[in-house]
Amino acid sequence: MGIIKALFLDMDDTILDFERSERESVSFVMRSFGVEPTERNVRLYHEINARQWRLLEKGVYTRDEILTRRFRLFFDKLNVKADIFSVQSLYESTLAVSAYVMDGAQDFLERAAGKYRLFLASNGTEYVQRRRIDLSGIGRFFENIFISGEIGFNKPAPEFFSIALQKCGGLEAEECVMIGDSLTSDILGGRNAGMKTVYFNRNPGSARNLPAVPDVSVNNLLQIDGALEYIEILCAQEA
Repeated sequence: MGIIKALFLDMDDTILDFERSERESVSFVMRSFGVEPTERNVRLYHEINARQWRLLEKGVYTRDEILTRRFRLFFDKLNVKADIFSVQSLYESTLAVSAYVMDGAQDFLERAAGKYRLFLASNGTEYVQRRRIDLSGIGRFFENIFISGEIGFNKPAPEFFSIALQKCGGLEAEECVMIGDSLTSDILGGRNAGMKTVYFNRNPGSARNLPAVPDVSVNNLLQIDGALEYIEILCAQEA
């Protein structure tokens, strides 16, 4: 085994296709409450939801607040009255039975499991994420699974990573790589914790203001093996 001993992998839109599950689930919820799930409406919800999770990462709102706030803002924008708690409950129960493995994820996990200790690190609700992990079958690859709803802290909070590392049996942050699709939670959190980072950027052409600079960026899961080899070299040079 090289200098890098463990990989911390984000779940949604890194290993599981959350974008697809979200679209299907929120479309079902919209229809259930009298809203046509047009491309415009689905995109509006996605934008509102993404903003709320960024506010959660910054500590502006709690998890419970943003889970209902996103739907309240969405339905208010459309001037539609709905019982927001019923909306949220239906959405979670629908999302919990939707799990699609990202292209290349299964092969990557099988290769990585033979070389590294693997840990899953996800911001999400315990019931929803655990159910989706079971449905997808990815749980067997991971030594431990860390979900913010269970830990009590959300990525990128230092507490999320410190608690996770404490449960990993002697691992040091410098021996770990955080891999994920979010600069604001995965990359920022991983870097602040002292880990090396790989940013899974599926939209490399999009303009962005970098809140954190990853050690390596990849555009698909096939490139992660090479990224990890580069990080091993980088670590060896720094040692």
